Amino acid sequence: MKVSWRKQQYPAPILEQFNPSRFTRGPKGISYQMSGFWDLQSAASTLLSFIDVSGSSASTEERVTAVVGTIMEAGASNRLNPGFFLSELRRRLLKLETRPQHKYVVIGFLSLASSLRPTTTRRINGVHIAIGASIARYRQERASIAASDRVFQDTPPSYTPIKLTVTARSDHEALSQSHKALSLLLGWWNHALTYGRSRYSMGGRPGPVAEIVLAPLRTLHAPSGRSLNHWYYDPDFAKYPRPFARSDQWTHLQKAEKSVRNKLTGHRYQGLLENATLAYYTACSCHMLENAFLGLWTLLETLTGTDQGDTLIRRTLFPIVQKHYDLCSWELRHLLYYRNCYIHRGDTRSDIQRLVYQLKGYVDILLKWWLFNFGKLRDKQEVFDLLDTPRGAKRISQHIQVLKHALKHAEKAGR
Repeated sequence: MKVSWRKQQYPAPILEQFNPSRFTRGPKGISYQMSGFWDLQSAASTLLSFIDVSGSSASTEERVTAVVGTIMEAGASNRLNPGFFLSELRRRLLKLETRPQHKYVVIGFLSLASSLRPTTTRRINGVHIAIGASIARYRQERASIAASDRVFQDTPPSYTPIKLTVTARSDHEALSQSHKALSLLLGWWNHALTYGRSRYSMGGRPGPVAEIVLAPLRTLHAPSGRSLNHWYYDPDFAKYPRPFARSDQWTHLQKAEKSVRNKLTGHRYQGLLENATLAYYTACSCHMLENAFLGLWTLLETLTGTDQGDTLIRRTLFPIVQKHYDLCSWELRHLLYYRNCYIHRGDTRSDIQRLVYQLKGYVDILLKWWLFNFGKLRDKQEVFDLLDTPRGAKRISQHIQVLKHALKHAEKAGR
């Protein structure tokens, strides 16, 4: 596990708020007499923004607790310095990794019509996913949770139940791993299902772009069915989409999923593509279309390797055929203008649904290119260099000649 200060920046003023004389070590542990601008929780949460942690499965809440403990130990030892702080934090995070693993079951529902009888299983990143599985032993526990809030009781009966089995160190890790695995699956499905397609609401608040989504409530159980009193509810949820019920497309989705998973196996950019798919599904399943737009735009920045408008547009246009190039260029400038107006002035538009579909079209294309066309390139910079290639055979030939001259001069100069 690696723990370091982000960009070598040590936020000394934050820790200097804590006077070592206010820490007391006693038989019941370390106590702190609060004084000054920040409390321990606020300081710990802020410090996390300046700390890079890789290889840890701890949740944000667990990391904040570890940072609080580190501040207490460093203060009581009069060692509030960068080196000891990182060393103690790493020790505490490593201790969390040694927790015993247990089997968990997560229960939810998909907007997949039960009339399709979609009883299938698969394993994604160590999570066993059973679609259409029997959840009889979990229904009573879920009902007790649903009784606490009316919205939990409204899951359409035509939705398909889903059971996810995962081995994890904590409740949070179980919910997180299962959500990521399911989001990958739904990302693959919705990319195949909605690629190059648009649909618009004729009245009322439009729903998410994705056609197959997860219902907002997920509950966590022991394998016996006992509730572990942990559940997740999507705060962005607005209304239940109509369940997907096209049997002809359902067969197509199974084939598309298999194709993508085969291509991802051993892919040079498997990690990038999985993270991109997670971001794609998160944006497409978002009920707030402004947030969906920003999520897709951020993903477009990742896939093009830049947040600079002109460069982003040029790289996005690389896969576009020549006869559509000029039109798409203006469309992307239009989308960039809206993005800037929304970010900097909070401007919104009544046709946001149309903008989301326009932007999604470019993200769809680049995701497909990363998966099927860029895998043989050695690193991401080669991908971005390819996206910067001039258009047209004549300009590419001229560019090759320029590079040959540059190579000749570099060899003469001994560079």
